[in-house]
Amino acid sequence: MAHDFEPDADVRRERDRVARKRIIGGREISEIDHVWVGIVSGLVAQIEEVRTLIERDGVLVNGEAHPGFDVQRKASQEIRGWIERRPDLFGGDKIKGQRTTKTQKDRFKHVLGM
Repeated sequence: MAHDFEPDADVRRERDRVARKRIIGGREISEIDHVWVGIVSGLVAQIEEVRTLIERDGVLVNGEAHPGFDVQRKASQEIRGWIERRPDLFGGDKIKGQRTTKTQKDRFKHVLGM
């Protein structure tokens, strides 16, 4: 199947905007934290875009797993790394090295809007 998908810039910007809003949640954050949120929200938008491709193309392309699964896996790993490094920014709190009752999975779902 030919891959003639051209991502719609407006759709990507809207996905990014929604992810940023969900992550920030009305909090005031620093300028550098806005940069980190932008990176993560871009990854979320990328995952959503790949889901669209997989839905369109099917899970197999030329007899092999859709290459989008690899993109999803790598983006998800990157998001999990950000959550681990900055749980206070990405869906949880970190107080004096102590974690809240939110699990890593809960934080990941929060970032992805699940």
